[in-house]
Amino acid sequence: MEQTVELNESKKISNIIAARKTISSLLQGDITFKLISLAKDIDGLDFQHVNYVTEKIIEKIDKKDLENVIFKVVDVENVKVKEPEKLYNFLDKFITKELVEEILFTYNKKDYMLNKIEEGHKVIFNECI
Repeated sequence: MEQTVELNESKKISNIIAARKTISSLLQGDITFKLISLAKDIDGLDFQHVNYVTEKIIEKIDKKDLENVIFKVVDVENVKVKEPEKLYNFLDKFITKELVEEILFTYNKKDYMLNKIEEGHKVIFNECI
């Protein structure tokens, strides 16, 4: 009986991890697709900016609204994507040319790369530089 409970808990944890990876991939893919579709209309938007712009977009999204959409899109218990177009439609309405231009205006490659190096150092060595 105890072993069955442990297996069920282990399966739940595995499903949650898989669902998180799925959600992350969907978010990144949909945001990247939207950025590519906007690139022709935005001066200075280049592939080198995609990670930065993606992070800033995710920071600006209302987390409660995003959570509501994600629950409609991903069945966490069974790790299945139900209606991916709902997430894309949500992001499509949120990500505008003006928003991306505003984010690009704040982009400073040197500072961004230093922050990424510092984050990596902290993860690897468990200390700040």
